[in-house]
Amino acid sequence: MENKLKMELEALPEPVTSFEALEAMYAQPKPVRRRKRTVVLIAAVLALLLCGMGWAKSRYGMWLLYDSYSWSDLESQVKKHDIVLPGELDGIPFLQMQVYGHVPQGGSLAQAMLNPLYKPVCVDYGFHIRDVSPDGKTESQYDKDVFGLNFGTTKNELWRYFFGIDENGKWTAWNVPGSYQTIEYKGITLQVGDTVWHYESDGRTVYTRWVHWVDEERKVAFSLNETDYTDPNRVVACAKAIIDLNS
Repeated sequence: MENKLKMELEALPEPVTSFEALEAMYAQPKPVRRRKRTVVLIAAVLALLLCGMGWAKSRYGMWLLYDSYSWSDLESQVKKHDIVLPGELDGIPFLQMQVYGHVPQGGSLAQAMLNPLYKPVCVDYGFHIRDVSPDGKTESQYDKDVFGLNFGTTKNELWRYFFGIDENGKWTAWNVPGSYQTIEYKGITLQVGDTVWHYESDGRTVYTRWVHWVDEERKVAFSLNETDYTDPNRVVACAKAIIDLNS
């Protein structure tokens, strides 16, 4: 796992501007949004590690192009792909969306914005949390993601790199023995499996359950995940609910 992470880190583009410049470029009024700008490249690392490792020989990086807490902004992205998404999944509301741009290894943010090789959309379902100290003097704001939904066109061959799908159509990024399985639903094959990530800093081990599928009619690939899950069937049921909306 550590070697794979190092490989993906090396594949990330080197920023041509400082983090301060990026933060200023994307700054928004909400404190939590300014906070999230400082982890642009970290988000790219995680997305590449969990969604894209193990398939392509070529190397790509990924830049965050923009994000939004607006449902109408998500709808504009959804319409481009001729799909429908729910406003909530199993009672968990839409939280935010992000659009990423793939570039060759070493590609700049400007290149990702002007000429991206692939543009997946990532959607978070969860809650915006506001914690206030018992004395009421301090507060912190952050996002608590429950479900992560990614989608992107299959008309561009780079979809396989982002979603970790090999030339035979099999999802390759699962790494928990015995977790991989396939489920047939309404003529669509759901590929289900777990990934595990160990945080050395605090000794925490995090399991994430994934469901991958392709809407062949609309030429759109999907992946849905839930981290620290307690019910292994919950994310599968949510994937089926999305398929039902698009049937």
